[in-house]
Amino acid sequence: MINSSVNTVEPLMSESTATVYENHTGPANPFEVPAIAGDSQVPLLGYPGQLFWAIHYSGISSTSVSIVFSFSVLVHLFRADRRGFFERPIAERLVVYLAICDLVISTTADADHVYIVIFEAYPPDIPCALCGFLLSQFMTVQSCVVSFTALNAFTLVVKSRNIELGQYDWKLFVTTFMCPLVAWAIIASLGFTGPSGMW
Repeated sequence: MINSSVNTVEPLMSESTATVYENHTGPANPFEVPAIAGDSQVPLLGYPGQLFWAIHYSGISSTSVSIVFSFSVLVHLFRADRRGFFERPIAERLVVYLAICDLVISTTADADHVYIVIFEAYPPDIPCALCGFLLSQFMTVQSCVVSFTALNAFTLVVKSRNIELGQYDWKLFVTTFMCPLVAWAIIASLGFTGPSGMW
């Protein structure tokens, strides 16, 4: 038994490091996302069956309601007040930013659900990656704006002043929009969005 074990180990020990690496079948890049040849190979959750229709019809219903209300808020705010946008109070501007984020998120998710229901398949790779990027970006922006709203409310109550945002709210845009944009652009360029990635 010892002789047979030695005979088995010796060929492995005689292989060079380069040979072993060439025979390695795993991805060379540890961050590489396993490729899926076509979006049709990604299974649809709950399909075929009632769960599939329940997921997407409820998704379409909720996102459609969100689109209607977000759009209504924006129309009301711009029709009821004729002042310039940056002449308005910061609280009102924050509501507009949140409504825009919600409108983009709901419209993107609604289009995704509608496509899946009609074609009973995920969108092609590039549109699917775009959906993932838009949803991730604007969900992050919305979370940052909500956090800033809470912080501004705290300073207003405790210190009786608003946080200074600079001309045209540039400080808010840099921290809540540009930083997530750079981060998600890098993530998308590495292939972590789309049917073979996180989305």
